[in-house]
Amino acid sequence: KDAMAYNVMQGSGVNFLSAFAVALKATNFQISVLSSLPQLLSAWIQLFSPKLLEKFKSRKKPISIFVLLQALTWLPLIAIPFIFLGETAVWFVILFYTLFYVFGAIINPLWQSLMGDLVPAEERGAYFGKRTAAAGIITLIITLFAGFYLNLYPARLVFYAFAALFFISFLFRMISRHYLNKMFEPGFVQNSRTKFSFKHFVSRITKTNFGNF
Repeated sequence: KDAMAYNVMQGSGVNFLSAFAVALKATNFQISVLSSLPQLLSAWIQLFSPKLLEKFKSRKKPISIFVLLQALTWLPLIAIPFIFLGETAVWFVILFYTLFYVFGAIINPLWQSLMGDLVPAEERGAYFGKRTAAAGIITLIITLFAGFYLNLYPARLVFYAFAALFFISFLFRMISRHYLNKMFEPGFVQNSRTKFSFKHFVSRITKTNFGNF
């Protein structure tokens, strides 16, 4: 249910952020920043995920907090075209879309750790296969519907159509958060043998299978 709600958000909002920027008259450079900066920062921010676990002594609590923050980024995105114009509006889109990506990415390792504890190893292939299939079907249906919906609006009213889609994204990310909050969280036990620093990882990079990869 979490995955399906998340992918309603993906299909109705995330997949149309570039189109939203184009409608705001984004330049080619701004489109390139919108496409690259969020992914770059979201990759680096995951280095700080273990610090969240140390601070909260829980995986569910930071997941809930940052999913809420991620959902809330849709609200300023709704308002931007009605407050700002031109390149200024696009830079605010880039700002809040980057925050959206970062808030989601920083909890990704915690979510994967939690799911690793909840799904038995022998069932993970089947479980995640079904999960991905259900989520993918939802994304496809919602994306097609959202694209058709946007085409119904004349250019002068298109930002009202985007506002409706982005509000749906906000709503379904909150529904996703509801199901995440209902998940059982086993106690986390840190295995001292698996704990290592980035410096230690680099020093052994030529001696491990992962390093060779």
